[in-house]
Amino acid sequence: MAIPSTAYFFWRWMTKKRGIDPVNIPEGFVWKDGHPYWRTGPWNNHVFIGIQNWNPVYHSGFSVVDDKQGTVYATFAYMDSQGNLVQTYWDDGKEEWKVVGLTPKDKCDVYGTCGANGSCDSLGSSICSCMRGFESKIIKERNSGNWSSGCVTRTPLQCERLNNSVEEGRADGFFILKMVKVPDFAQWSYGTKDNCKKQ
Repeated sequence: MAIPSTAYFFWRWMTKKRGIDPVNIPEGFVWKDGHPYWRTGPWNNHVFIGIQNWNPVYHSGFSVVDDKQGTVYATFAYMDSQGNLVQTYWDDGKEEWKVVGLTPKDKCDVYGTCGANGSCDSLGSSICSCMRGFESKIIKERNSGNWSSGCVTRTPLQCERLNNSVEEGRADGFFILKMVKVPDFAQWSYGTKDNCKKQ
């Protein structure tokens, strides 16, 4: 008879000072057995960028909104035994709580699934790939479907070339990534894209 394994989950808000001009950037983490399991992504002053359609304003799990036109909306959020954050609303007609949000939604939401510099697409034939300019760090792992070691640059970055007296290669550059969760060590900059490129 197999004994089901036990995992211990807990929710924690984290606020880190990041960057040259430190700014407090709140972010929610669920930890599993002492390691990050999934995270909300940082707060951008409107939403947590890693979870869609989520009401961020809860007090003790509850949020009550009065639309001032006679309707009151009640929502409740909690973490279940599997480490999922569940968002519900009260359906007054059926007199029951209905689930409207569940995170993590798929394997791509799980922390570190594709490793450092990896990109996750839950609809792809292989859910993990390396970002442009990167390659799999350990090809044997990638071929077996394990991407946890992540990706490394194909060629040394300009700063690495200068430190090692190697002059080969083009200048480092930037490209825009859409629909990705930034790393948990991301730094906010209040400048423009052009100012960022100059740095």
